Amino acid sequence: MRSLLRRVASTRTGHRLTRVAARTSGRPGRIGRIGEAADRLLAASMYDDSYYRSDPGGCRGGRSGYADYRRSTSNADALAVALTTWLDVDRVLDVGCAAGFFVEASRELGLDARGIDVSGAAFVLADPDVRPHLDVLDLTAGLDEPTRSRGLVTAFEVLEHLPPDAAPAATAELRRVAASYVVATIPSYGANASGPDGWFEGKVRDAVLDRYRDRGDPSGGPVPLTDLARDDDGRLVEGHQTIASYAWWTARFNEAGLVRCPDTELLLHHDLARYGLREFVCLYVFRRPEADEPVSPLRSSEEVAALEDRLGLLDHGAPVAHVDEAAADLAARGLSPRVGPG
Repeated sequence: MRSLLRRVASTRTGHRLTRVAARTSGRPGRIGRIGEAADRLLAASMYDDSYYRSDPGGCRGGRSGYADYRRSTSNADALAVALTTWLDVDRVLDVGCAAGFFVEASRELGLDARGIDVSGAAFVLADPDVRPHLDVLDLTAGLDEPTRSRGLVTAFEVLEHLPPDAAPAATAELRRVAASYVVATIPSYGANASGPDGWFEGKVRDAVLDRYRDRGDPSGGPVPLTDLARDDDGRLVEGHQTIASYAWWTARFNEAGLVRCPDTELLLHHDLARYGLREFVCLYVFRRPEADEPVSPLRSSEEVAALEDRLGLLDHGAPVAHVDEAAADLAARGLSPRVGPG
């Protein structure tokens, strides 16, 4: 079905759908519903090879976040080192794995890691040794993993691509497969007690940005389609259909039976700050109720330093202020950072 959608979107019919969505989405009654359906149809059709095609000189007009997509630019190494330093797991499933860079990094660190994605278009970018561990699967249709089969399930920049009404089933499926932890990064707005707050920039249209900055969204729920940012073709930026608050997403995971881990998030944010990523990652860490919240590192500072040096994680010149802010957040909760050199 999705391959059919991708073919339609690239035809004259697809271009007409774009115009229909731009003209009718948000209007009252049946016309507005037609526009919304066109918007969501187009968003679901985006993930072909053009979505992942390299364009180091730009961002392709908001069509994709993969303009310069390599393992070194994907944050896969930083996330793999940080997560495996704090989470005691041995089997990992990465949902929405794209080219499998996180799977590759995790396997190099000794984990049994597998990746799945709704589109296999990015698999051509994967290391040949990793490709056998990548499969095309749709989270919303259910995963082929047994219940509680993976100690850690990750979903990096994935759930915002689904419509809001798909979130409950998606979070429930992530929880079903996870034996202990679910970690997600999701573009979010609003207050966040365990890391930097979210933001609206790049998520809503410029014409309404000031209104959202000043007032926020009282509901905390998903931003209406009519207010979401658009790319140069008039489609939803990067196919993002659900932009919601930290509180809204946390509630969806809670409804699925997961518990958020604020102390673990703060500890991870301190590591990510050292890698220059603190201000760019809207991080969520959840656990099953029977799993403990991780607050003790599994590696020594010397072991982490060796990995950081090998992978060049400290080469980005992380802002000292961000590291200091992360350390202050830890101190306010009575936590001690895992301090390594640099």
